[in-house]
Amino acid sequence: MESNILENSLIHLLDAVNRLSEPAPDNNAIKYALVHLWRGLNLLLKKRLFDEHWSLIYKNTDHTKTADS
Repeated sequence: MESNILENSLIHLLDAVNRLSEPAPDNNAIKYALVHLWRGLNLLLKKRLFDEHWSLIYKNTDHTKTADS
C-alpha cells in the first residue's frame, strides 16, 4: 500500500487524537500520542516544503564554508 506525505501526516495526527481521546489515557498512550503528533506535524511541514521545491526537504548539502565555520 502506497501513500503520500499528506496521507501519512494525517494518519499520525489522527492516531495522536485517538490516543488522547481515551477516557483516561495511560503514560504509554500519552507518550505515543506526542510522538505521533510530532511526526504528523513534521510531515505536514515537509509536505509544504516539497510543494515549493522537492530539494527543500533534504539536508543542506552546500559544503562551502560560512563565517561561523
